Amino acid sequence: MKNNCKKRKNPIAGSLKKMFLMAGIFALNVGILHAEISSGNDESEISQQERISVKGQVITDKGESLPGVSVVVKGTSVGTVTDLEGNFTINVPNRDAILTFSFVSFKKTEQKVGNQNFLTVRMMEEVAMLDEAVVIGYQKVTKKDLHGAVTSLKIQDIEGVTAPSVDIMLQGMVPGLNVQTYSGAPGGRNTFNIRGNTSVLNPNEISQPLFVLDGVPVDAEVVGYSAAATNFLTNINPNDIESIDILKDASSASIYGSRAANGVVIINTKKGKSGTPSFFFNSRFGVGLKPKLPEVYGGVAERQKKMAMFESTGTYAELENMPLILTDSLNTAFNNNTDWYDLFFQEAIVQEYNISLTGGNPSMNYRLGFGYYDQEGTMKGTGLDRYSVNANLMNKVSKIFTFNTTLSYVLSNRKAPKGLPDVDAAENAVNLSSEKMPSSLLYLNDIDKKSLLGEYDDLRNENADENVSLSEMITIKLTDYLLFNSQLSYTSFNSRLDYFSPAAISSVGRSEAYSTQKKATTMNTENYFNFDKEFGNIHRLSAVLGMSTNKVQRFETNVSGSYLSSDLIKVVQGVAQEYKDGFSDFDENALVGVFTRVQYFLKDRYSASISLRRDGSSTFGPDKRWGTFPTASLFWTASEEPF
Repeated sequence: MKNNCKKRKNPIAGSLKKMFLMAGIFALNVGILHAEISSGNDESEISQQERISVKGQVITDKGESLPGVSVVVKGTSVGTVTDLEGNFTINVPNRDAILTFSFVSFKKTEQKVGNQNFLTVRMMEEVAMLDEAVVIGYQKVTKKDLHGAVTSLKIQDIEGVTAPSVDIMLQGMVPGLNVQTYSGAPGGRNTFNIRGNTSVLNPNEISQPLFVLDGVPVDAEVVGYSAAATNFLTNINPNDIESIDILKDASSASIYGSRAANGVVIINTKKGKSGTPSFFFNSRFGVGLKPKLPEVYGGVAERQKKMAMFESTGTYAELENMPLILTDSLNTAFNNNTDWYDLFFQEAIVQEYNISLTGGNPSMNYRLGFGYYDQEGTMKGTGLDRYSVNANLMNKVSKIFTFNTTLSYVLSNRKAPKGLPDVDAAENAVNLSSEKMPSSLLYLNDIDKKSLLGEYDDLRNENADENVSLSEMITIKLTDYLLFNSQLSYTSFNSRLDYFSPAAISSVGRSEAYSTQKKATTMNTENYFNFDKEFGNIHRLSAVLGMSTNKVQRFETNVSGSYLSSDLIKVVQGVAQEYKDGFSDFDENALVGVFTRVQYFLKDRYSASISLRRDGSSTFGPDKRWGTFPTASLFWTASEEPF
């Protein structure tokens, strides 16, 4: 019987990779490829020697302090937020660094650090920004008509930030948003919470907001369902994003009901533009620097220090029986200089290529985008590569009917620390803690190095996520002020983790293998009316009324075994019953909701808003299957007053 342990190659991934490499070579030849050596999204990517601390204060044009301003090092996602007095402190890589300051209703400001250690930044109000459209759930409103705490980011706000995922890209850019990395590993999961953690049942659980991608809500349990513990948000190519709207409080988020308790993040991807077909290509290249490593004695210096310690504190018996590793300096097994810290780290290459095609006319337009992202980890044996396809098609078949189709496909492969099976890799990703670090005098052969770094030929650690999403939306224009929208979407998320470690590198001669397969499917429908009408240039009424349904199914299969009959068998096969374990699981849940929002405006100065949603869910208690989520608010726009 043939062994099925060979690496499975994805023909789509191979073709895409070749295409992007060819595109990169072509771009280099015609001179449009640019390289930027940039700080990444992690403090470790700015070396300790180059780190410069800059302080400052942000004030308005009237000299008043401005709290909550986002301060970001341009071209990176390293940033901070000003305090209540408008003060900030930030680390920059060099004196040529440029700081970007952004805040709602104020003009975006940039300032070069130069030779200054304290910056006073004056931001000007931008009244025109109040007329910008913001997505608040099932409708768009202008910023001046907002009832609630919403932060809106457009494409110009996020351009130039090199990041593998949306959460890393938003670090330090949004007041009230806290994004923290658990491990720093490429593609690893991060915390993403808005205005603090709201979990009360489990203090160790981090609250996650509801993500809405092109109008499709993503179930929170699907977000964390990867078998390889890969960050779900890496399935969204930042280059495809048109805008991000973050709903922070109950007034703005209640329209999404029970799932919006931790806030809502609405992400819309780029759409087609009318005109002649246009081709766009961009690329980025960066280097992640090694972290500053502890200075340790190695080789001859280590031997001399330890010998001196023995001679000054050792007893006569200890001096008579000194370890051979210290006394036998001519033995090739004991006269080496292995840097155990440096062994695991490297300068990490980050590269990204994006190609898109857009065009059409007022009746039909399209956009097709391809992306390839490859990030090495600063820890050897870690990394992430992602292939993405995003397609949008708008077809206005008549003055009444408009169809919008969205299709996306993402394949990501994540390299995770493999290491020795008898070491807890979750605790020690490099497989050796500082107190267990062997002497630098010991000899390491190539097999030893490869097994520690996870590159041993017989090791297997395949982590793959595949995400497919299809959405169709129909908009029917009933009158000039009344629209009906109907959206049907389907999402399939597949995740696989296959691991094998041979007996040859185990201290107890134990081989191990396990395989986990996970799949989650989501079917979602949204049907709602939009009403917006003015009455005599004095009164205006805006309303939404609709219904949504959501069904999620999750499948999982897990099997593991140890003491395989041969290291040539890298799957759970031919394992004795006492060393074998496995299980499978299936569950599903469904939700139905009805919702409405009514806003009344008087002379564009005074406004009132009422939102109501009623959700019925199979995850609610048997005696409380339905929940009601109401909000109400009153606003006065003082800037519209004649005084």
